[in-house]
Amino acid sequence: MELESLLRLYKTHPTLRAGVTLLSENKENLHLDGLNGSTAALCLGSLFTNLKRTCLVLEDDAERAGYIYHDLVQLLGPEQVRFYPPSFKRTLSNGEDPGSAILRTDVLNTLQQGVPGVIVAYPDSLLENVTPDQELKTKLLDLHQGERIDTGFVIELLHDYGFERVDYVYEPGQFSVRGSLIDVFSWGNEWPYRLDFFGDELESLRTFNIETQLSKDQVTAIRIIPKT
Repeated sequence: MELESLLRLYKTHPTLRAGVTLLSENKENLHLDGLNGSTAALCLGSLFTNLKRTCLVLEDDAERAGYIYHDLVQLLGPEQVRFYPPSFKRTLSNGEDPGSAILRTDVLNTLQQGVPGVIVAYPDSLLENVTPDQELKTKLLDLHQGERIDTGFVIELLHDYGFERVDYVYEPGQFSVRGSLIDVFSWGNEWPYRLDFFGDELESLRTFNIETQLSKDQVTAIRIIPKT
């Protein structure tokens, strides 16, 4: 049986339908017992697809969180499921893991935008302070192809947001300036962006490969996010 068919069966189960009703009315807590293996992910996936609101799945540890994250991705797709790890500031000698910081920032940005999804975490993930929502809103830089904006203003903002100016961008939190080009690797994005200006007009926006430094895909709008 295909996963989509299995998920549809769970969605129509009387117990889960009753649970959706209770949770929709915000009147009751829902306790599910006796879930083994991937049945937990099937139940959670069914509840999410019916409720269409952000759900936090809090597991006991990293291993259990990883298992249920993988199951939920298989059921719902990677666009609707996000993993929220700790940044490992307390355990890594160099301060934190950039990959984990990107995942954390992506989750916070998604929450700020109000996009429904399933967030998988474990206790260590929630012990670290994050930038308050209102403060984060004031530090988001949205740029659109064709808009007019002073390059000096963009560079000054990147400095203020804690981005490091380098010769070549290769990791999150860095930016470089070469003539009319500004390369910036925003926290919360898989690829860095290349901003190409013609005077004060943002002529084009593209992603680029950090290994080859060659441009990849053209986009029409980007959001630059500081470290949260």
